[in-house]
Amino acid sequence: YTFSQMVYLCIAPRKVCQLTIYRHQTKGRWSRDDPAFVVIQVLFLAVSGIAYGVCFSHTFLQVLRVFLIGIVVHFLLLGSLVAAVCNFVANRHLRVRTFQGLDQGVPFLYSFDVHCNAFFPTFLLLYVVQYFLFPLLLSDRVVSCIFGNALCSVAFMYYCYITCLGYSTLPFIRNAQVFLYPAIVGLVIAVVFTFMRTNLSVKFFHILGVSCSGGLIEAAGGIQFIMLFLSPPHFNNNRFGGSLAKRWLDVRMHDMYVRRAQRDMYRSRAAYKLLQLDDRFSIFRKNQRVVDLGCYSGGWSQVALKRTRVGESDSVVIGVDKVRMDALQLHTFVQGD
Repeated sequence: YTFSQMVYLCIAPRKVCQLTIYRHQTKGRWSRDDPAFVVIQVLFLAVSGIAYGVCFSHTFLQVLRVFLIGIVVHFLLLGSLVAAVCNFVANRHLRVRTFQGLDQGVPFLYSFDVHCNAFFPTFLLLYVVQYFLFPLLLSDRVVSCIFGNALCSVAFMYYCYITCLGYSTLPFIRNAQVFLYPAIVGLVIAVVFTFMRTNLSVKFFHILGVSCSGGLIEAAGGIQFIMLFLSPPHFNNNRFGGSLAKRWLDVRMHDMYVRRAQRDMYRSRAAYKLLQLDDRFSIFRKNQRVVDLGCYSGGWSQVALKRTRVGESDSVVIGVDKVRMDALQLHTFVQGD
């Protein structure tokens, strides 16, 4: 039943309104009488938070941060705030007496239910769709900015639309279309940001706590760069205790890929993951310009140098990192953040 409501919210939201009316006729209440919808939504947010954290974070605390921002901040705190504001507006300015002469009010739990209904399609667009379009949305090209802003504006407008439907379902609420006005404001803001070349998807990733270094970008002059993101985390001896660091190092040194890296003269075991990706998806080719963000200790740059055949073509490989790295032949290193 709960999953069917979630499907209806995406393809036929008015059916959820009909279910609300049916629930009031049979149970005498507008709000849901079980927490299944909220629990499932929290589980979806937990899965997406873990996915973002594992892919785009380097430490457990960063994973936990993304996890908590999605559930606690976006869904619960901001959702409760929006529900409270909408509840106040509905009860203070939109409520009328019914034809029976009853003066009913909008319960807060129903306002939170409306938020939950509106949040689910927004979650799919901002958390799920953007996750799979991450490299595209981070491009510096105009089309990426337009697409990212359009995606965010559609998500916000759909949230407002579901909110409007939720309150228009109540027979004692009039002029519920006022909840559509923020959608117009959101659309105007998205257009303004598009002309300013400000990508709202990137802003959303920053708010979520995701590092947005990477993606496909196009520099001035039409030179296409492939940005290598999800770089392997740097190990900081000062951050861990001596015994823990020694144990971690012992495990790593006996790792099969570490031994292969030593044998094949690669600087890190992470090079083999990039080799596997290139074998599968053919990432590299001749005459490419490649930027390796977070290039220390150089394993990924070595793979890029080899696979793009630098020296035999017009390929260029540039490495960027805050930590100074030993030079690689035919490799350009830029120290900075």
